[in-house]
Amino acid sequence: MNIGINALSIRNQYAGIGVYTINLIKALSQIDQNNRYVLFLNPENYHGFKVEQDNFENVLVHAPFHKYYMWEQLYLPFLVKKKQIDIIHGPRSVLPLLCKIKSVVTIHDLAFLLFPEVMKFNPFNYWSVFVKRSALKADHIISVSESTKKDIVRSYNISEHKITVTHEACNNSFKRIEDESTLKRISQKYNLPERFILYVGTIEPRKNLNVLLEAMDILKKKYNLDIKLIMAGKRGWLYAGFFDTLQRLGLGNNVIFTGYVPDEDLPGIYNLAEVFVYPSKYEGFGFPLLEAMSCGVPVIASNVSSIPEVLGDAGILVRHDDPKEFAHKIYELLTDKEIRVKMSSKGFERIKFFSWEKVAKETLKVYERVYLK
Repeated sequence: MNIGINALSIRNQYAGIGVYTINLIKALSQIDQNNRYVLFLNPENYHGFKVEQDNFENVLVHAPFHKYYMWEQLYLPFLVKKKQIDIIHGPRSVLPLLCKIKSVVTIHDLAFLLFPEVMKFNPFNYWSVFVKRSALKADHIISVSESTKKDIVRSYNISEHKITVTHEACNNSFKRIEDESTLKRISQKYNLPERFILYVGTIEPRKNLNVLLEAMDILKKKYNLDIKLIMAGKRGWLYAGFFDTLQRLGLGNNVIFTGYVPDEDLPGIYNLAEVFVYPSKYEGFGFPLLEAMSCGVPVIASNVSSIPEVLGDAGILVRHDDPKEFAHKIYELLTDKEIRVKMSSKGFERIKFFSWEKVAKETLKVYERVYLK
């Protein structure tokens, strides 16, 4: 098989779909030396991302990142035909619709459809049109969770037999760190306090961070607990409401923003945290949940969409709209070391269920099924 993978989503500061794409490619290279893979890359990563296998080829797509929506629809089909691709895989929920070959699309979530009020205007238009068309056109769909699979079936009236679920994983770098000098370096670099609560992700409405701020306010006023919240991640879209709430509650001294944290530092921050909190309204999967469990951090998260599916019994689930319950569960964990140790152990067991090798093997089976169809 000649398999083409649209890897335009891989960037230097990759997250979410970029993490999925780059780790899937690396895992495929380790299990499959028989089929030919052609990776379509943007200028930002054409030279920096290289798979050291003879059956993998990089192809440059001269597409500026902010315009690659147009390039993947109009120019990518030309390159796919030129490279004589048998199957094209769209790892970021969209296919180049003009390609007249067999196709597989990975759909990560339908947030743009289910929560349009918290999405940026232009991407909402693009996703709402092209994800649906891609799902209908694809020979097979990969979903990253059973929750997202149900959303696809319900929203697009697509047979569940056309969809395969392959749960994602996290990098091997996310693990327990025993080296005190490494932890000290990370703590000093980001000016971290001795004890803190951690959130990792973008600052945007879907992440439901106003509820987390309200929980912090309750911890301070009701429980007399003056602890810091570390927020590791970039500002997303429509973030102004979060900072309005931060100012209204007077929590400016209780919240520390690190901005984007590179992968080499992020495991250290997880290891130093007392509790990881993830109050999101909706997730197709949720990489930070796996990262936290891999590093031994107890997890408190909202009981919505794919989050219970990912955590199993290894985390504490809370109603996403209840800051009092979030505050209560955070307080319980912070004041009871025995519960923290128990949750940490459960997290280590749960993480064994997820691996990129497993993702790659299941994805390769999908390619073979589509090719022989």
